[in-house]
Amino acid sequence: MAPAQGRKPPAGIQSRFQTALKDCGIGAGSTVAAAVSGGADSVALLVLLQRVAAEMGLSLYAAHVHHGLRGAEADRDADFVGHLCSRMRVPLRVARVSVEVERKPGESPEEAGRRIRYRELVSIARSFGADCIATAHTEDDIVETVIFHLVRGSGPSGLAGIRRIARIGDIPIVRPLLRFGHAELCDYLRQIGQTWMEDSSNRDPRFARNRIRGELIPWIEKNINPAARENIARLAEIIAEEEQWLKTIVTNLLQSCTDHEGRLILAIVRDLPEAARRRVIVQLLRIHGAPLNWHNVQRIANLVNQGSGTRLDLGMGWWAVRGPDFIALLSSRLCEPAPYRYPLQIGGQTAVPEAGLLVRAEWVSLPGDHPPQVQGHVGEYPAEVYLNGEKCRRCRLAIRSWNPGDRIRPSGMRGSRKLQDIFTDYKLPREERRRVPVLEADGEVIWIAGFRPAEGWQGKGRRVLHVRAEPIPS
Repeated sequence: MAPAQGRKPPAGIQSRFQTALKDCGIGAGSTVAAAVSGGADSVALLVLLQRVAAEMGLSLYAAHVHHGLRGAEADRDADFVGHLCSRMRVPLRVARVSVEVERKPGESPEEAGRRIRYRELVSIARSFGADCIATAHTEDDIVETVIFHLVRGSGPSGLAGIRRIARIGDIPIVRPLLRFGHAELCDYLRQIGQTWMEDSSNRDPRFARNRIRGELIPWIEKNINPAARENIARLAEIIAEEEQWLKTIVTNLLQSCTDHEGRLILAIVRDLPEAARRRVIVQLLRIHGAPLNWHNVQRIANLVNQGSGTRLDLGMGWWAVRGPDFIALLSSRLCEPAPYRYPLQIGGQTAVPEAGLLVRAEWVSLPGDHPPQVQGHVGEYPAEVYLNGEKCRRCRLAIRSWNPGDRIRPSGMRGSRKLQDIFTDYKLPREERRRVPVLEADGEVIWIAGFRPAEGWQGKGRRVLHVRAEPIPS
């Protein structure tokens, strides 16, 4: 247990934290589930949240995940978090799992731990009815992540560090401490007399991140630039902002570079600057869910100068094929799925194994009369919509596959359109069209995943139906 002493906390840290919460979209009426491991950063997160909760109108809960590793030390951490939350009167739920038992073949303990931890945090957050999960990632974590990705050969998106807001399913993951340093938070806890626990695995030199944290970064600060940590974090923030800006540009560029089958048009792609060509290929790989790495991106880019019929094995059952005037991505998994139809489960989830998707539906209350604006792209997930609650209550709702001849009356339009024409507009390959969930109400198509709702079915009023389609976790 780290030592503590009681002094006046540093001025301004609480107001900076409140600003960070607002930047994360947390405001009056928000319900926050804080992920608390017992370490200094997560303890500081919990303390700061509690101190601003009343003033900001927040409801606060805590979540702790016991990974079944580190033996008695992990039990000690769980006990510490339990006593801390009890003293602070913050409701706590603890999830006990076994990372070693749940590890997948080829998955490292760190990767398995992260996957399982977030799964359990989401489950706990839902049980509390939380609007979001707050994690204690700091500026130090950004720096370590950037260096780790850099030496592993990441592209620009990997150098963007850690996003302030991410999402798992329908739960936002917010990181309000990204502009705070670990040392600063430790000093804050010492000055308010609050103890924390030290995880011995954070000093284990077998883990690359620990060597970056304990050896590489201190060496850089001592021998190259004492402000290196701050500079790297600022670089990550700049890259993240530019990546977000470029995403829209590249999405539009990809649409102009693909035909109605979703294939790259050689005549257009060949004339792109090399940087733009790589960006388009990265986006194409992301959309298809194909293996994304520098090696594959460069090999596909080089296909423009190779002969028709050239075929590249991208791994995991994916290939890139050079046609006479196109480049196509093919997968053994892309055979057209069988037709499907399932009653929509409201208040739970509907599995659609034929499409590899989960469809969640729940009644939600909105603070105003209009739901949040949702933008999407047919064939990309997650996809969500807010629907008229009163109309949905009176209908039998079903999730099904597209049928030839299906039509929808898009909101804002007087007439109807064939779904087939909409798929063509979005350049969706034929083999992918039956995978797109179609929401039907008493025989009427009221939503296509990634598209706007049908006219008259837009969510309005205080109580609406929120429907979200997302990939089934692997």
